[in-house]
Amino acid sequence: MKKKNSNIKATGVLLVLILMLMVGLIYINNINSMSSLASKGTKSLSVVGRVDAKEKNSMVCSVDELLAEATGVVVRVQNITGEEVWNKSLASNVLGMKSAGDNLYVLDNSKRLYCMSKSGQVLWEKELDGEIKDFYIERSGDVLLDYTYSGGAKIQILSGKGVDEGSIVLENAQVISFASGKEENTLSVIDISSQIIKTKILTLNLKGELVWSENIDNQIIPMLGYSKDNSLIAIGEKAIYKYKDKSKNQNKLELNKTIYNASISEGGIAAVVRNKTGFEVICYDSNLKELGHLQLDQAPTGINLGKSNYIIYYSEKLLLADLKGSILGEYKSMPEIKKAYFSSDDSIISLSDRLIQKLGYK
Repeated sequence: MKKKNSNIKATGVLLVLILMLMVGLIYINNINSMSSLASKGTKSLSVVGRVDAKEKNSMVCSVDELLAEATGVVVRVQNITGEEVWNKSLASNVLGMKSAGDNLYVLDNSKRLYCMSKSGQVLWEKELDGEIKDFYIERSGDVLLDYTYSGGAKIQILSGKGVDEGSIVLENAQVISFASGKEENTLSVIDISSQIIKTKILTLNLKGELVWSENIDNQIIPMLGYSKDNSLIAIGEKAIYKYKDKSKNQNKLELNKTIYNASISEGGIAAVVRNKTGFEVICYDSNLKELGHLQLDQAPTGINLGKSNYIIYYSEKLLLADLKGSILGEYKSMPEIKKAYFSSDDSIISLSDRLIQKLGYK
């Protein structure tokens, strides 16, 4: 009986030793894991430059990391430290300002559109024929002019150098999105006369002639873009479409999840979708191959995809992440963030109502 008790005691001691060893290994592993996480911890982003609008009721627009401000006929531009770098007087009052890359596009009351470099040089100007409802600038610098037209849309397209690339009248249609390829332009339009959603993708040559079209019913295509190989990327409500150059064969990626926001760059796509636990960002290359994903508690206000990283932003917070879904930096802002993007030197620019902030690591 004593021998049996002795064996039981020895076994118990052995089990305790094994348990202690396991706990020790788990503790060491957790310490290593925490150290690893600490080494990969999110860095804080801070303001390294800031510029505010000077006039209370002026029209403002960001150009890379510059702030353009228009009052009456005068356009003034400040750099990120608040120093005025140039100013220019136009023929009449400014009606609208937009930007793409390093250029500023200004529409004045005399129906004249100016394209100016961020150094203040007028690259080209165009006198427009008709009442402009709105104008849109593609990331390449191409311009879509949307004229006032009863019963549909009248569209004119200008290249980034101001060359006329054709016009088209669309009966019972409204333009939703616009993108420029190497030798073509593509529009996503919706039929405004139908009781159901009827979307059409139209690709035009540089004379404004229809090259091909595609009907996509029961969903809107709110975003278009071209990849490096000149393939067209179209983002719908729950699917991403790719149309290969020349052949225009469709490759469809069905997500079966609602796409809340997205960004297209030459290298790929970043899409914000809803999942079972909240939201996530999924990144794809230009061939629609998944690169990584990032889990989020809430849908961000916006997303901007760069070369190898992307920005997601909320009204009071901004995150920098890589394509695999690792968070690289975070910034908490008191001014409400309206927009965020990468500047020409890959710095992060945060826009508020009348304020530009340039962000960098502490």
